[in-house]
Amino acid sequence: VRIHIGYRLFGRDNEILEDGEIIKTYLTVDDICDVIDTMMLKHKHIDAIAIATPGIINNGIVDTMKIEGMVDGTNIKEVLNKHYRQKIILCNDVNSVAVGYHACQNNYHNISVIFQPVGTNAGIGNIVNDQLLVGKNSLSGEVQFMPLKLSKSRFELNKTAEGTIELLTQEVLLCIVTVAPELIVICNGLLDLDKLENELLKYLPAEYCPKITKIDYLQDYSFIGSFILAIRECGN
Repeated sequence: VRIHIGYRLFGRDNEILEDGEIIKTYLTVDDICDVIDTMMLKHKHIDAIAIATPGIINNGIVDTMKIEGMVDGTNIKEVLNKHYRQKIILCNDVNSVAVGYHACQNNYHNISVIFQPVGTNAGIGNIVNDQLLVGKNSLSGEVQFMPLKLSKSRFELNKTAEGTIELLTQEVLLCIVTVAPELIVICNGLLDLDKLENELLKYLPAEYCPKITKIDYLQDYSFIGSFILAIRECGN
C-alpha cells in the first residue's frame, strides 16, 4: 500500500509558497503533524490548516470505511486543536475537488465529481446552485451505501474497463436523478467516455444526459478547494 500525502502552502496573495508530496505505507496523525510542523518552522504566519482526506468527516472524526493504510475513527480535529492554535478545517477529498473544479470555471452552477479508483469505493462530490452539498453527517455522495444493481461486486468491476463502464453508468445515473447536474466530472484511469455515454442512452433520452468530462488528476483541484473552504471557515 502506498499512501500519498500531498501538501501545499498558499500565501496571503494566493501564491504557492510550498508544494510537495510524501509517500507512506501507513498514515498516522503523527505523519500529518510532521508535515504541518515542517511548514511551521519555515513559515511563521500560517492562519489555517485544511486537510482533505478520503472518508466521512463527521464532527471531526474521519471514518475511512477501513481503507487500507489510512487513519480511521480518530478525532483528527480534536488532536490537531491540541497541537495548533490555527483554525483546523477537515473536508472529504472529493468534496474539496468539487469545490476546486467549480471555482476554476464559470459555465456551470451544478456539478458532480465522481472519483472511482481501482480497488476501492467511489466518492461523489456535488455542487448544487454553486454550493457544496454535504448533508447530515456529511453523507452526501457516499455512493458505497447505495444498493446498486450490478453483475459483480464493485471491487471486481472497477478492475476492468468493461466493469468500470457498468459501475460508472450506475453512479452517473444516481447523480442525474438526485441532483441533476449540468456537468459530471469523472476521474478514472479505465474510463472510455464514448462507451459510457452510449450506455447511458439505454436508460435516458439524450436531452436528459448532462455533459460528461474526464480528468486525470485530482490533486490540484483538491488543493484549490481546500484553500477555498479554509478561507470560508476563517471568514465565519
